[in-house]
Order: sequence, then structure tokens, then C-alpha cells
Amino acid sequence: MRLTRDLPERGDVREWVDGMRVRGADREDARRWLVEAAAQGRLTDQEYERRLAALSTMVTYAQLKASIEGLPGWSGTPREDQLAGAPDQEAALAALAEAVADGRVGPVEAATLEADIRHARRVGTLDTLVAALSDRVSDQERQDTVEALEGAHRDGQLDVIEYTARADQARQAARDAELAPLVADLRGDARRLTESDRQTVADTLKRALDEGKLELAEFDERVRAAHAATTAADVAPLVADLASPPRPARRGWTDALFDRFVANSALIPAPRHRILRLVWKTSIAATLLVYVYLVVMWKTRIVLIGGWLPLYLLLLTETFVVGLMRRWMSVRKRSSTDCSRGSTSSARNSPASRRSRSSTRSR
Repeated sequence: MRLTRDLPERGDVREWVDGMRVRGADREDARRWLVEAAAQGRLTDQEYERRLAALSTMVTYAQLKASIEGLPGWSGTPREDQLAGAPDQEAALAALAEAVADGRVGPVEAATLEADIRHARRVGTLDTLVAALSDRVSDQERQDTVEALEGAHRDGQLDVIEYTARADQARQAARDAELAPLVADLRGDARRLTESDRQTVADTLKRALDEGKLELAEFDERVRAAHAATTAADVAPLVADLASPPRPARRGWTDALFDRFVANSALIPAPRHRILRLVWKTSIAATLLVYVYLVVMWKTRIVLIGGWLPLYLLLLTETFVVGLMRRWMSVRKRSSTDCSRGSTSSARNSPASRRSRSSTRSR
């Protein structure tokens, strides 16, 4: 057991346990990673030679891990701990050049950042520098923010003093965290009101006054509150109790056909009974189709007869007939109801019913 306790338990599994002896295949992989790191500029020539010479003398995996510390290729080195190579530095320098081009970094600061990138030894350091560049504000973003503030000033969301202060801050902002709060209250549900928004609320209140929903004193109070409000949430309670209830939809297969080929049925007062709706809409649709056919086939003759007047009279007649049918059905239903009530009352007043009630009381 003493002779084999520092050997890997299974030859086909790469277990890099610190006290175990190094396999030949793992030593070759480490040598390959050193060559690749030197080619990518992650190691200087002296450091590469030193690590390569020490590799042949290493016995355990703890020694092997020390020789390949900071090299990509094996899972023991996370990205932020990897040594920076030429490709990593070139990518960071390209990000810096882009930041200089769009105004996120000035020329003086760019020189300092370039030196930091070239002296960075770890990929994590380069990632931090590039992330800081992406958080900076470009000239176009500053200009867009200033234009948004100008529009808010024109719409009445900002007064002159507040607009001037915010515009100066936008022109001097260097990071997104400094720019975002300047326009945060100009968008979304918590946005500031424009003059158009206040006028819309005032028009709604005036319409409610004309309809008798508001008294004059309450109207004046709400209008003053609307003009003094600053956000959309402030004016919502002023008109919350003035909205008209939603109109119940009349949706059936006859409505769908009528809407598809004739007109919007929701705009036409339909009869109450389903059969009458079917008859009425069918007759109107048939009349329109026939009339269109006649206009297409004998246009001149139809125009000479009276133009659209016959169609108008036909539609009125059909509506009138359906109305008469509705009244007749209502009278018939009322008569049947009265008859059923009369028969029930007669049955209650019959001699047999009276005798039954008297015997019940005597008991």
C-alpha cells in the first residue's frame, strides 16, 4: 500500500490531487499550455524558460499546478485569474479607441487608460477596465438627453430654471448613473405632466360638468388641482369616478355576419328578441345586396327612379315591421302571463281550495 498510495486510483480519470504523482499525459498537456501561453504573450521569455525547466523536475500535482498558474487550458484557472495575453490587450485597446471616438473618454485620460491596459497582468483587470468604459456616456447620449429635456421644457414638464440646471448636468455627465436620473421622471407612469395632459383632464372635467356629474364648486376645485399637478398619478383620482361604464357587447353569429358584410351592428339599436334580430338583420342584408346588384346591372335606370331613396324607404319599412312584430310578441307574452295569474287566482278561490284551508285552520 505504501508503494501505490501516491498513484492515481484510476488511470482513465484525470484527478489532480495535490499529493498524487503526475501522469505523463498531464505533464505533456502542461508543456503544451506553456508553449501556447508564450506564443500569446502571456509569459515573457525568461518566465517561459523558467517554468519549462522546472516542469521536468516536478513530481506531484501541487508542483504542476504552480508551474501552470494563470494559464488558460485547464479548469483550475478561472478567467479573471488568467494571465493577460496580446489578444486580450488588443481587444481592450480597441474598446478604448471606440470610447475615444464617441466621446466617452478624453484624449488626456485615454493615454492613462492605455498605459493601464498595457501593464495589466490579469484578464480580470482588463475586464474591469473595459466594463468601466462601457458605463461611460458618449457625446450622442448627452445630446439625446439634452434634446429630451428641451422637449420636456416645450411641453411644460420642466420650467426654465429646472431645464437649465438639468441640461448643464447632462452636458457634464460622464457615466450612465449620472445621466439616467435627469430624464427618469419624464417617462413612464411617474412622468411629469405636459400642458396637453393637463388640458385633456380639464376637458374631461368640463364635459362632466356639462353632463351634470359635477357641481360647479367641485369642478373649479378639480380644475385647479389638475393645473397644479406635476405627475400623471396626481391627476388620476380627479377623473377616476367620471369614466362611463363599458357598454356590454352584443356578440352573436348574426352580429358577426352583419359586421362582416353590412355594417357595425353595435351602432344600430337591435330588437330585444333573438328571432327578431335574425329576421331584421337578414332582411336588411338581403335588401342591401339586391340593391347593390341592381345598381351594378342597371345603374342608369336606378338613378332615374330615385337614387338611394328607395333603399332608404325599404330599410325604414323593414325596421318598422320588425318593431310591430316586437310589440305583438310583447303583448302576447303579457297576455299569457295574465292568463296564468288568473288561473292561479281562480284555483285558490275555488270551493275545494277554501274547504282545504278551513280544515287546515281547524286542525
